Amino acid sequence: METKKKNSKNMEKFKTLFFQTGLLVSLFVVLAAFEWKKYDNNDSNLYQTTFVPIDDEIAPITKEEPIKTKVIQTTTILDIKNDDVVVTDTLVFDTNPSINQVVVTHINKDTTEPVIIDPAPVLIAPIMPEFPGGTEALYTFLAENIKYPQVARESHIQGIVFVTFVIEQDGTVSNATILRGIGGGCDNEAVRVVEKMPKWSPGKNSLGRPIRVQMNLPVKFVLQS
Repeated sequence: METKKKNSKNMEKFKTLFFQTGLLVSLFVVLAAFEWKKYDNNDSNLYQTTFVPIDDEIAPITKEEPIKTKVIQTTTILDIKNDDVVVTDTLVFDTNPSINQVVVTHINKDTTEPVIIDPAPVLIAPIMPEFPGGTEALYTFLAENIKYPQVARESHIQGIVFVTFVIEQDGTVSNATILRGIGGGCDNEAVRVVEKMPKWSPGKNSLGRPIRVQMNLPVKFVLQS
C-alpha cells in the first residue's frame, strides 16, 4: 500500500526555496571572509612610558629672592659736657617769719607807646577817596597851581606825567612819586603840586572805616602857541 503525504506536510515543494536560501548564506559567508580586517593590538602600548628628550641648553628656573631692605636706625648723639659748677651761695631759710611782715613789689609801668605800622594801601576801595569839590575841582586846582618849567618851555617839551600818591586815613596826601615822566622839570613840578593838594575825603572799606588808598593821577603839560 503506498503511503500518501498530506499536502500541508509535504516539504518537497520548499526544496527550491531552501536551496536558494543556503546559497545566499554561503555567498554571504564568503564575502564576509574576504572583507574581514585584522587590527593591530595596541593594548600593550597603554603601559609604555613616553620618553621626552631633555634639552640640556634650557636655562634652569631660578626663584627670585626678595629684596632685603636695610633698616636704618636713627641715633641721637648727646653732647654731654662736664660743667663743674660750684655753687657758693648759701640759701638761708627764716624758720620764724614775722606774721606782720609785708612784701611790697614795685612794678615799673612801661610808658613807651607801641609802634603802629600802617597797613598797605589798596588800589580799589568800596568807597574811593574824593577831592574836595569833585573831579572838576581837582583839574581846576592843577591848572591854577602848575607853573610850566622854563627849561621845558624853551625845549618845547610836552606830554603827560603820571604821578602816584597815597591818600591816608585822615585824607592827607603822602608818598607822591613819578610813575612815568617827560623830563625838563615837569616831573618835579607835578609832584610839587600833588603834595600841595588839600585833604581829600578818605577811602573807606565795606564797614565804613577809613583806609589807605593809592591813587594815580595824569598831569598833562601842553604848550600854547
